[in-house]
Amino acid sequence: SGPFDLSGKPGRKLTINAKASDPDGDNLLIEWRQFKVGTYKGDVIVDSPDKARTTFTIPEDAKSGDTIHLVLKVTDDGEYGLVRYLRTVVTVR
Repeated sequence: SGPFDLSGKPGRKLTINAKASDPDGDNLLIEWRQFKVGTYKGDVIVDSPDKARTTFTIPEDAKSGDTIHLVLKVTDDGEYGLVRYLRTVVTVR
């Protein structure tokens, strides 16, 4: 599936409602991280980087029109260690 698109003002806490499951029942390693391809060059802290559903706060110094990209990486612990990615793009208002 495509990226999640969110928007918000600086200082606002946003929730990302991603879901992760494995049809084989393998354990999943979940990791959120900032993908620094957006126009906002500062650091963004994800509150629970090891949970599919998480929150983060748009930094106070982000400007209207800036974009922040976050990537969810999910890896299963099966024989082949399959990986899936989901990008979330946040546009600052």
